[in-house]
Amino acid sequence: MLLLFVAAGCKKQAFVEANIDPSVAYTIKPENQFLNGSRGLFNNDFEAYYEIYRNIMPWIQMSTPAGGNLKNYTATSNPFYRYDNLFGRGGAAALYDVNVLIDKLESPQKETYTQLGAFARILLDYEYFYVSDIYGSLPYTNAFEGRYTLNFTVPYDRQQDIFNGLDADLKNAVAQIKSAPAGQFSLGDFDQFYYGDATKWIKAANALRVRIAMRIMKRDAAKATAVIKEVLASPATELMSSNDDSWSFKAPSSFASGGNFNPEGLKATKAMVDFMVKTGDPRTRIYFTKNSYNQANFDLAKAQGLIGTGNTFVNQQYVGSYASPDSSANASIRARYYTIRTIKKGAATVGLDTLSNLNPRLFQTAYSGGNGIQYFPLITYADFAFMRAELGATGITADNAAAQYKEGVTASLKYYAKIAVDSKILDYYAEAGGTQVAPVTDAEIAAYLARPEVAYTPAKGMDLIASQSYLNFFKQANEAWALIKRTGMPNNSTTLKLENLYYNGTLLAIPRRAPRTAPNTGDLNYDYATAAFQEMQSDSKYGNGPGDISGRVWWDVE
Repeated sequence: MLLLFVAAGCKKQAFVEANIDPSVAYTIKPENQFLNGSRGLFNNDFEAYYEIYRNIMPWIQMSTPAGGNLKNYTATSNPFYRYDNLFGRGGAAALYDVNVLIDKLESPQKETYTQLGAFARILLDYEYFYVSDIYGSLPYTNAFEGRYTLNFTVPYDRQQDIFNGLDADLKNAVAQIKSAPAGQFSLGDFDQFYYGDATKWIKAANALRVRIAMRIMKRDAAKATAVIKEVLASPATELMSSNDDSWSFKAPSSFASGGNFNPEGLKATKAMVDFMVKTGDPRTRIYFTKNSYNQANFDLAKAQGLIGTGNTFVNQQYVGSYASPDSSANASIRARYYTIRTIKKGAATVGLDTLSNLNPRLFQTAYSGGNGIQYFPLITYADFAFMRAELGATGITADNAAAQYKEGVTASLKYYAKIAVDSKILDYYAEAGGTQVAPVTDAEIAAYLARPEVAYTPAKGMDLIASQSYLNFFKQANEAWALIKRTGMPNNSTTLKLENLYYNGTLLAIPRRAPRTAPNTGDLNYDYATAAFQEMQSDSKYGNGPGDISGRVWWDVE
């Protein structure tokens, strides 16, 4: 028994020693947690599959399913996963944790993490805005405290209070970055946005303040205008001025290799393709794939009796799908655009699809063995220039609308050109594979800006700005959706002409917000959540309960 006791004691001592090994880290470092949080915001492929590809993009005519949109598709929705990214398995809790970890450090090490703490708050502020934007009220003031206090009954804050809180926090974060003592921790690759460049984080925070302010313009014009003017009065070194300032998360191809990131089968839309082809938009080859109707395949289809002898070849391999359910269900349209013809080509058979797909590597660089860089844009320099163009065109600021608009268009073309190179996007059609997409040239940009449908004229200022902003937001469907809700443009009368959506002759309206589920009585936060839904529903525009996607959140005013 004594021997057994001694042996057990030795084992216990060995266990203790193994678990106090000074070479082992027992707490995560703030920089590691910042990277963990950053990754967690973007790696939810369910958000891509459902929220982006099958909800927002079809609603706003950026894509359709292979056979076109069915019936009254705007009355239903697939699940949304954005809320989960904030409060569930996403990275927001880790970003909150960064400042908790920093607060536990001793001086003088603690002070060397001042700027990192601000970066984490700016990114968390973006995610809060991104989520509340379509959900409305959320836990905010006391959120994330449960993991430290074990108190999981948390009040909800109204959207207007969240937006005000975010603006104040962003302003404070900028001040914190600027006043940080010398010798700040060098973040490097732990920061997959700006690699620790504090000046660029200031620019991102200021751009986000402007974006939030523009959301509330119809609700509180005085507050929005004051914030915008305050930000734009900042030194030029604190405002975005080139594509190098664009706020984008960049990751290796393996990051988005999950199958749900794959946009295969999603079709380009007629509204976008028609406009982009007509204007010679160099982003066309980046956004979309060619169909299989090259000259050789057309001739074979004609010789094999699949195309009438009176038809002549038109060298146009970018073709979009109708967004309106009534159009895509029309028999003659289905025969022309939605029927795949199978030709014999030597010993093989080839299916000829008239419609262009979304270019898959723009959304999933790992597609078909790709190994390029995956981009997730938050606010690009083009976005910021278009915001300033709109503010100038509407007289809210003294910005030169024409100059900012030109900056926005040029920056967008160049930003997507860089994505095309870094992401190794191919210019191809399904049968033949493809080659690296041709770089966008200065001559193409000049020609595009000179097009009558693109060149800025004050009489059509907001029309042009909205049309080009919409095209620029192809990788940010949420912002294109917000643009349409906020301005009503583009529409069926703007320069970029969207379709009117009809089902059985009835005009369809696009959804305005994400569906939410009322809590069950067993939910720990039932009382607070129920009170929040009741408060939002006191506004008649909120709709018929949490699940009504036709209803509006606070900022979304007619």
